[in-house]
Amino acid sequence: MNITDLVFSVVLFYALTPGILVTLPKNGGKMTVAAVHALLFALVFYFSNILIGQVSEGFKEGSSGKLRPQQVRYKPENARKSWVG
Repeated sequence: MNITDLVFSVVLFYALTPGILVTLPKNGGKMTVAAVHALLFALVFYFSNILIGQVSEGFKEGSSGKLRPQQVRYKPENARKSWVG
């Protein structure tokens, strides 16, 4: 988990707290409203993480899913030569 995931989950939790954006169901008891909002948070968090994970993987690997030549930074002088004692 990186800082972006942490901030996203905190903001989502706050936004889906009963009474902040919406209260579901309107005439429900305290525990019913809390359970509905917990389920709503879990569903939104789960599906948004799948979507964000797919998008961020596309940015990391490029559009083809392979590293582009300019992303490979091989310098022979920095290579570790294990065959030399």
